[in-house]
Amino acid sequence: MKKLLFTSIVVLSALLAHGQQALSISGLALDSSNTAIANQPVWINKYSNGSFFTQQLVYSDALGYYNYTTFSQASTTFQVMTNDCNGRFYSNSYLATAIDTSFDDTLRIGCQGLPALNCAPNMVKMASSSGLSLSLRDSNSSNPIPNAMLMRYWTFGDGTFSTTYNNANVSHSYSQAGSYTVCMIKNIVDTLTKMVYCEDTVCNAYTVSNSSPPTFCTAYFEVDTMASGGASLVLYNRSTPLHNNTRYATSYAWDFGDGGTSNQAFPTHTYTGAGSYTICLTITSIDSSQNICTNTYCDTLGVDSAGNVLYKNSGAGFTLNVLNPNALGVDEIKRDNTVEVFPNPTNGNVIIKLAQTPNDKVQWVIINSRGQEVLGGVESSHSRNFNINVDPLSNGVYQLKILDGNAVSSCKLMVF
Repeated sequence: MKKLLFTSIVVLSALLAHGQQALSISGLALDSSNTAIANQPVWINKYSNGSFFTQQLVYSDALGYYNYTTFSQASTTFQVMTNDCNGRFYSNSYLATAIDTSFDDTLRIGCQGLPALNCAPNMVKMASSSGLSLSLRDSNSSNPIPNAMLMRYWTFGDGTFSTTYNNANVSHSYSQAGSYTVCMIKNIVDTLTKMVYCEDTVCNAYTVSNSSPPTFCTAYFEVDTMASGGASLVLYNRSTPLHNNTRYATSYAWDFGDGGTSNQAFPTHTYTGAGSYTICLTITSIDSSQNICTNTYCDTLGVDSAGNVLYKNSGAGFTLNVLNPNALGVDEIKRDNTVEVFPNPTNGNVIIKLAQTPNDKVQWVIINSRGQEVLGGVESSHSRNFNINVDPLSNGVYQLKILDGNAVSSCKLMVF
């Protein structure tokens, strides 16, 4: 790969009155084999009293030479800039004083710098778009040029426009429904000289309407604190419509918070270390009329280094299992050997049968998947059997705890 050798010679001569001087700036562009480089771009920036004043772009001729003549006053700074074969910019500066007659300088420019500049705009629609409101963002916010600014000029297809500076997001409200072509012109601009390093354009068509987005789908999952522990975290996917509902075509997008993803309804995912992770589930469901509903639910879950759910693992990692709650049967309800609960699952009253007659009052409490006590009471009949009415509870999986003196028994309780 060739290197670029750039030679700049600045010659000063006092030709004019009023304190101005004619300044001839010339140079030679050569590669590492001393071959002249034609059409090499050279930017000449002029600063007066510390402020940017003008900019001129010139190109080398067929023999590699360029030349530019201007006028300067004492203490005028000129910056000569060029780029290497990969697009990276290099520069040298010259301070013109009343006694200077010439400058001789060489810029040696290699090809090992940044890749060729490309603004690479990527316009995507944001989930916050709704009705006649359209929210967009440029998903490529990288800026390879130090001290440069990302400028985006947006046209919304209805005669309006907007300009954003170092902000990848934009929102626009339309006055009426329809399909609009939105374009984004993206520039990387030097904040001082205003030199444009690159410019690229992307256009997409978007449709907006007065109607509200469909709401027949809901993404939701919950943790089973009874079944979770050690190196396993159990979730139930309780999203609606159900995955086997033939009236809807439903897809799933899991984000496990560590870079891992899945498009299965009931996936398994292994984490490499204990910790807390933000897990998100997005479902997209299409009904028979081709109405599209999208909904997202997120929760922060995981295990600590002691193996406790989130809030049960040795720190070496753990596995997340997403289960279908409708596939669970009675055989999967594990009971504590000191207490029996039936019927289980239940949709009303349950009978509690203790292993032995209690000596004192028995306290019971029902805990939901988030560890919250949602129902409780005290049984003072001193009987081995008693009833609990669970009508106030929503459908779900709960933990039932029985406190008999110093003994604590627990089991899983399902309500449907």
